[in-house]
Amino acid sequence: SMKDLPACNAIRHDLPPTDSNTNSNNNGASSQVQIADFDTSQPAIFTNWNPPALQKWSSKSKFTTTFGKYVQYMKGKDVQPFKDTEGKECTTSTKGLIDAMGILSAKKQHLDATTTANSNQHDDKSSDAVEDVDLLFFTNDIENPSFLSALANDYSIPPPIATLPPFSSSTSANNNKDGSSFQVFSAMEQGSSHPFHSHDAAWLGQVSGARLWYFLPPNTSKRVVGPKVNGCDYLSGKEKMPKGATACVQNAGEVVYFPNKWLHATCALEPWSVGVGGQGGSPNVYDQNFGNL
Repeated sequence: SMKDLPACNAIRHDLPPTDSNTNSNNNGASSQVQIADFDTSQPAIFTNWNPPALQKWSSKSKFTTTFGKYVQYMKGKDVQPFKDTEGKECTTSTKGLIDAMGILSAKKQHLDATTTANSNQHDDKSSDAVEDVDLLFFTNDIENPSFLSALANDYSIPPPIATLPPFSSSTSANNNKDGSSFQVFSAMEQGSSHPFHSHDAAWLGQVSGARLWYFLPPNTSKRVVGPKVNGCDYLSGKEKMPKGATACVQNAGEVVYFPNKWLHATCALEPWSVGVGGQGGSPNVYDQNFGNL
């Protein structure tokens, strides 16, 4: 349960009040103060993020009304697209993907309930198979420029992060073409997860729902990290949390930042957990360079 999790040691900062925290003409003085005490060598959480997306993306129906027709890859828990029988990557509409995630989640919850009720006769292979499937809505502006460009109307990079390399050359939420960073979008169903992994510095603003983050410092050995498992299993006690990990809850209107090479895993705590942000480097380094949708 939550109370058994190790305390969050990410430093929390309030973002300076601006017009929806946009980057245009914001009060330089207040954001300078911000940066002075922002330790970029540790994970940090910024509160009071207030982009238009907070209202506009607050429910599945609102989001799909605006963005439902954009094409998306269907990715599994390894964050790779599922393939059809001919080896072609599976795609669907944004609405189709969100609907499928909801159906899978409902199936898992039903199985969890029936498994608990009949725990003495849990030998059903098909339910194990369903439990083992995850469907992730995780995309970026390199594979899906039109979708990310449409999203960019509703948010911007929070001021303290906008001044940091690798994000400083991309002052708007729109694409920067020099390859130093890229935009990401992540929507998850409750119980869905990205297992422990690491990459360049990144930020993610939570727009709806809540997300649990686990952090491990750079150079934590693979032996300590353990096998790649669903991050929600640490919360339920099904899996043992790696030694030295900390856990932080990110609510809507909060931005998580973490530096290069910090290991992190996530668990979606609510049915419509949505975040948008940026990641240093280039997607092809992370095997996220699928054909342009």
